[in-house]
Amino acid sequence: MNGKPVLTIARREYIARVRTKSFVVMTVLIPLIMGASVAIPMFLVKADSPRQRVLAVADETGLVFDSLRSLREERLADGRPRYVVERVPATPRAVSDARGLVELEAYDAFVFVPAGAVDGLPVTCFTNGVPNSREIDHIGAAFNRALIALRLAREGLDPARITALTRSVPFDVVALKKGAAPKTAQAAFAAVMAMVILMYISLTMYGAFTTQSVVNDKTSRVVEILVSTVSPTELMYGKISGTGFAGLTQLGIWVAVTLGVSIGMPESAIAKTFHAVADVSIPALIVFFVSGFFLYASLYAGVGAICTTNEEAGQLQLPVSLLLMVAFFLAMSGVNDPGSTLTAVLSYVPFFAPILMMLRFGVGEASWFDAAVSLVGIMLTTAIIATAVGRIFRVGILMTGKRASLTEVIRWLRKA
Repeated sequence: MNGKPVLTIARREYIARVRTKSFVVMTVLIPLIMGASVAIPMFLVKADSPRQRVLAVADETGLVFDSLRSLREERLADGRPRYVVERVPATPRAVSDARGLVELEAYDAFVFVPAGAVDGLPVTCFTNGVPNSREIDHIGAAFNRALIALRLAREGLDPARITALTRSVPFDVVALKKGAAPKTAQAAFAAVMAMVILMYISLTMYGAFTTQSVVNDKTSRVVEILVSTVSPTELMYGKISGTGFAGLTQLGIWVAVTLGVSIGMPESAIAKTFHAVADVSIPALIVFFVSGFFLYASLYAGVGAICTTNEEAGQLQLPVSLLLMVAFFLAMSGVNDPGSTLTAVLSYVPFFAPILMMLRFGVGEASWFDAAVSLVGIMLTTAIIATAVGRIFRVGILMTGKRASLTEVIRWLRKA
């Protein structure tokens, strides 16, 4: 196989793809959507900042109200109390009046504490309409703390002492790998999962582009000229490479923009993910990402070589998409135990290796030798598939009107 025609075709495919309006629009639109997905929640959180709320409490125990010190001590940013807690007599008439005032929005909530609440009877909170779940959870936690403190005091125990003795401590997991600096397992998992998700999304998106490009060429006069000057295998290598690098270019732009955003927002989740990626072997992750990208791109190109229309190709892409989904779900399962035998064995299967070996290597469960063996398998499989796709394409360009059957595809491969 001559490398010069492959480069020429790859350059043609690359330029044709990056000059399309859809490429330009998506390159600009996706970062805007990503930026909005980060900025809008932050804006909503600020807009939904806590406001002063008035609570009415009817306490039949006579003890809980005085124990709500934590609620009364909370302050808003301007120094005002976050909660104004008012005592309501625990009489039927007063309780009925308090419920009516909630409906009139004079109170934000009315809490009724029955006499048996310390022994486990439920405390009831009345609100006007559907409440803010975070506020209700916060208020409920304060009442629970008060009731637990009363139970402990009744048993002669010091609530503050019990709280101090039962306070949980952080449990940090540090992954050790020979010849490498220790790193937190959480950081490694975050980095690898970010790469796995990015690979899944990019392959789903750009695989369809590869299929469409091959199908369009089969119905174009240009392909007749190309096939007369280069071999079908060289044509497929060029098409897969050109379309693939166009996709990687777009991904690179998105990652660069995201990196820029993370620098400006060092406390954001995106920034923390990039810091996590920096703790992992980035070159290895990139190599597996690119190799997996071209492996699945060759499969999608095979779909295009078999089909005669984009509608047919859309249906036949399902098996390839399912194969990719299986690899993705195996990675999700492997996160719980990346050192399991099943994950280790499947990480050498070429169609699962780009994702599973990337997962194992990223968290320190695979050596450089393991990664190299897996990578060789991916590259050989990609070469075999691309060669087979070229042979199918050579015969497929003569087929019109119907999609080739599996028997016909096998016959084409034998004849080629």
